[in-house]
Amino acid sequence: MTFAAFVVWALEGPGSGVLCFLLMERVKKLRKIMPDWKRFTAWGISGGIAAVIWGLALVLRAIEIPPGPWYEWAKEAFRVITTAILAGEAAHGLIALRQRANRLRKVRAGGTWSP
Repeated sequence: MTFAAFVVWALEGPGSGVLCFLLMERVKKLRKIMPDWKRFTAWGISGGIAAVIWGLALVLRAIEIPPGPWYEWAKEAFRVITTAILAGEAAHGLIALRQRANRLRKVRAGGTWSP
């Protein structure tokens, strides 16, 4: 794997998932989405970012074009998009849920709840 391919992989997979998580936390309109729909919105955004970066990398020849018939392309697109979604979920679990657990501990210790 060349350095350029590694950078593209880092951006299209884990990078786009973490970028989506940061966008969901900082953009006001995205924070106001109902919790039921927030997860699906995050999946769509992170998958979209990953797909766009993957497409740009293919056009700019930063990564190799998947050889073979159409299902090789489908498998590669599936890999890219699911990696991004899982990375976003991992970032959410590491950061947001840990912060929420810390706030809950403070409430149990006699403090007040702040979402």
